[in-house]
Amino acid sequence: MIEITLVIPGLRLLDSNQIKRDMPSLHRLISRGTRVDSQANEQQLLDHLLQCPVTEYQAPLCALSHGLAATEGWWLQVEPIEIQADQNSAYVLGNRHLAITQAEAQALVTSFNTFLQQDQLELILGNETQWYLRLSEPPGIKTHSLSAALAKNLYDYLPTGERQEYWRRLLTELQMLLYQMPLYQQRHSVGQSLINGLWFSGEGQLPKVVPKSCWSTLCSNAPLLQGYAAWLKQLVIPATSSFENYAHSLFPGCHLWLLEDFMRAEVYCDEAEKKHLLKQLEDNLFTPLLTALKHNQVAKVNLYCATDQWILNSSRFKPWWRRVM
Repeated sequence: MIEITLVIPGLRLLDSNQIKRDMPSLHRLISRGTRVDSQANEQQLLDHLLQCPVTEYQAPLCALSHGLAATEGWWLQVEPIEIQADQNSAYVLGNRHLAITQAEAQALVTSFNTFLQQDQLELILGNETQWYLRLSEPPGIKTHSLSAALAKNLYDYLPTGERQEYWRRLLTELQMLLYQMPLYQQRHSVGQSLINGLWFSGEGQLPKVVPKSCWSTLCSNAPLLQGYAAWLKQLVIPATSSFENYAHSLFPGCHLWLLEDFMRAEVYCDEAEKKHLLKQLEDNLFTPLLTALKHNQVAKVNLYCATDQWILNSSRFKPWWRRVM
């Protein structure tokens, strides 16, 4: 039996008339499915599905996804961002729009490391927007994810905890250093969005005992899930919105697919991108998935969208005269 758990964070199925008009296959799926109310957020849902508190190990797992040796020590994720300030507040704009190049990221990390030597810290490059600090002891702070703070007041989301004073001071010092870097002046002179802040998040340490996977296959582009797969030494399949890309990997068992593109568009309020992704999902994923359920090629789908869960059993998609036989 093939069972698929499909997680699409940020996809809200509120307007049934719009879904019926624009996404008939999705409408058919949920109209034949069973809705289960869920109040779990994305982090709680991942912990539940993986039967492991992965969100407590976000920084080391994401570091693993970039090929770093993150199974030892404490790790903290560092992301370059843009901050927009006014007289009373400073707002987090994130980094999706910054289009930071590999050369820019490397130059920034190199400059920061010269400064960080005095604290015996070293910044490690993961990719253009995901960097890491490996620590010899717990950082002593509680942080928020960058997505949680987007478009919100920076001061409400600063690190808290017994060592918050140190980490907040370090953030300020690194931000002041950013203003002095040639890259800041270069971007400013040509009107590019500015890299004028950093974001700390995901503090954690991987446990010594590696858990066992409860999934036959994992499919995702999310660094957290890719790092989880690397930790367990389990193959992870790159995610797309096309069912055909997954069909070859479907064999009897339980398969977890996590598609995060829609969540990024939702977080950044990118309506054009959301419309484009909805079209792709309808044509390339929901329509062939409906066909697979009708022909019993897939026995069951657990669909998680925002706070909704839908259970889709293949028996509900057979013609009525076959269901009563």
